[in-house]
Amino acid sequence: MVPLYHTLEVAPGERVDYWQSAMANSLSAECSVEPTGEGVFDAAMAGMGCGPLQLLEVSGSPFWIARHGPGRADWVSLLVLLEGQVMVADRAHQAQLGPGDLCFIAPDRDIRVHRQTRFRQVLLDLPAELLLEAWPNWADHTMHRLDGAMPAVLATAALTRFIVGHGRQLGEDGRIALSDAVLQLIEKLGGPHRRVRASASASNGEATRPSSVDRQRRRAEAFIREHLQDHRLDVGRIATHLGVSTRYLHRLFSGGPQVMQWVLEQRLQASRSELAGRGTRPVAEVAWTWGFASPAHFSRTFRRRFGQPPSAV
Repeated sequence: MVPLYHTLEVAPGERVDYWQSAMANSLSAECSVEPTGEGVFDAAMAGMGCGPLQLLEVSGSPFWIARHGPGRADWVSLLVLLEGQVMVADRAHQAQLGPGDLCFIAPDRDIRVHRQTRFRQVLLDLPAELLLEAWPNWADHTMHRLDGAMPAVLATAALTRFIVGHGRQLGEDGRIALSDAVLQLIEKLGGPHRRVRASASASNGEATRPSSVDRQRRRAEAFIREHLQDHRLDVGRIATHLGVSTRYLHRLFSGGPQVMQWVLEQRLQASRSELAGRGTRPVAEVAWTWGFASPAHFSRTFRRRFGQPPSAV
């Protein structure tokens, strides 16, 4: 894990404001913090990417935190409690968690969390699209305790603890494999209903469950197609949308055209389709629309790909 914030870096009288700002930055939402323990308040936070997942380890002395409004768009946090006692609540539900318990945090509303004792927890952040594929009705279980005695919950907590303790030594390839294992365990959390659906799909000849790499590749392709006309589209922007490193993004496209080669092919196909429709727009305008800054470069690339100039389509 990479250290992000620690209250030891500031004077005791400034720690609450410091931590409130740290939590707001990490949760992408306005937050308020109130220490509830005896003695000087202390807390620490560390983070790490794990394939398409993001882990945020938080530990410290007791405190209340209220998140005002929704969290990060398109992400869902699974709270994995490793040590201590924690209460989570929104206006409709309240759950008491102990070591080994899990809880999906409602992403779209005000929430309150009370770390009642010294604690250590991990917020396992998942892209909402991946979570929906792994467990379609996960939203029905937000702000509910997932019992740490259940086998799938026990395994998820144990794997999360392992990733936090050893993930950096495993390297990116190892973390990618572990992220796929986490998603498989989350599928198990869905229980018999989820497994019945999977069996029915298999018996009907449907494709087997895709890996997290396959899911992320589809997300990347969808984002690229939606932004082909954006001249700012590049590897960094695509990776940022997915919440992954550029290296991981390149891994998604291994074994075929690389990321920007794939982007170029989609732009060429879109341009050719429009030109074949015999519209009235000039070739240069069509090229610009589909992300080509230079008409001359577009013409050369088009001829090389299709064996004829764009004006001949």
